Amino acid sequence: MYLFIGCIPTLIISVIAWIVWAAIKYSLTPDDAPSTSQFFYILGIVSASLTGLIFIWAFFYGVKHYSNEDRYITLRSNVRCVVKLEGNQWTRYVNYMYGPDRTEFGYLGVVGGCTFCCCRKPQYEKLIARGYGYIVFCQRGLLLDEMYHIVRNRPHIVLSVKYIIGIGLRVYLVRSDGTYTVKKYWGAETRRAAALEAIQQQTVPLDIYLPSTPSEQALALLGLQVQHGL
Repeated sequence: MYLFIGCIPTLIISVIAWIVWAAIKYSLTPDDAPSTSQFFYILGIVSASLTGLIFIWAFFYGVKHYSNEDRYITLRSNVRCVVKLEGNQWTRYVNYMYGPDRTEFGYLGVVGGCTFCCCRKPQYEKLIARGYGYIVFCQRGLLLDEMYHIVRNRPHIVLSVKYIIGIGLRVYLVRSDGTYTVKKYWGAETRRAAALEAIQQQTVPLDIYLPSTPSEQALALLGLQVQHGL
């Protein structure tokens, strides 16, 4: 929905331009009216064309990047464990994942929207007011309530999972579609080193907050399930 906001300014400009053009064309105007009328007519055409282009771009971009129904179906069909977060722990997790100061997931992709005030704020306030939420562990990935989802190898790869006292699990992710630059004269070892460095730079830690009630053994097994897709 937010992608289509870019159509609004150009649409308003085109409507105003054509209104002014019509007012000039069908009213008594001075001698320079024809040139003024032509200017607003062209401005309306250009703005309308930009509106159409932005609309088409937003549609296809949204289909490519935000049409995740097939991924959700994949996750829902192989649920392994559901964890409920409540109270302060839920509020803390929403702030971590979706809050105004979230900066940890730039490489993983946009969570909700580009800016907090314009895009994420209404959803953030709804999640905070709810007071609870769920983390769904699936064989093929994770569902972090409404905030984010991870499907293994589409496009995220789980490199490792660690148990962090007071938090839960810390998952180290890297995108499978990541890129890096190599030069033609580099040898095999140099290329391999560049690839490893790119993976290290593009690896992002993602914390999964969990209640303190499960035993360490249960959390360790859950970490193995996340890492290996058991």
